[in-house]
Amino acid sequence: MAFGVMSGARAKLGFWDSTTNSVKYIGIYSSVSYNYSIDVQPVYILGRFSAASIDNVSVDTIHMACSGWRVVNHGPMAEGMFPRLDSLAKAGYLSMAITDRQSDTIIANVTKVRPVNYSGGFTMRTLATVDMSYMGILLSDESAPDNDEDASAMQLPQD
Repeated sequence: MAFGVMSGARAKLGFWDSTTNSVKYIGIYSSVSYNYSIDVQPVYILGRFSAASIDNVSVDTIHMACSGWRVVNHGPMAEGMFPRLDSLAKAGYLSMAITDRQSDTIIANVTKVRPVNYSGGFTMRTLATVDMSYMGILLSDESAPDNDEDASAMQLPQD
């Protein structure tokens, strides 16, 4: 069995384009990180000094951080990654994908994403930098492409 090991130089970040049903790659990033955490709670019962068990109770939101270089005329508002102020209230969810450039495999797919933070900076004798943060609801990867809740789970009304 052959294993493919991915390096950071092979990662591409993009957003799902619903009109073409394909990934639209964006940005020049030097770093993209994400966090998927499961909330667990200890169960304490009377008469016992230690926890009786540790149970899964929820999955936290997915936090993504992207850092890279600022490209003139390709800011986050121009690319549609961050909503403009005049459309903030009606901005919809995004879906993000991290793809392995060599095998074209989606390594991480984050759905129901909202932009959270955008910051940039300029320093003498260096490239202009940009940092962006996102928060999503679900994360899937190549080994679990349909990581979603059971249909009987509570759902909010759809748009």
